[in-house]
Amino acid sequence: MKTQIADNAAEFPLGRNIFQLRRRKRMTQEALAAQLHVSCQAVSKWENGTACPNIELLAELAAVLGVTADELLAGRERAEEGLSYS
Repeated sequence: MKTQIADNAAEFPLGRNIFQLRRRKRMTQEALAAQLHVSCQAVSKWENGTACPNIELLAELAAVLGVTADELLAGRERAEEGLSYS
């Protein structure tokens, strides 16, 4: 599965971001899925680029992963860019 994520990373940056942020938090796909009330298969599909999370989940997904929705979608944290949240 790791190879598939790497192969799809360029095409599906959102999936790559979810994968990297989840791993940084030392969360399993199952733990993330449980917090969001979705299946672990859904999380796997997001990370592999075969599906995207429902837009209604983006804010909650970002909060669980410790970033803003903008950061989740852009793939970089505001602190890295020297930007403020105001």
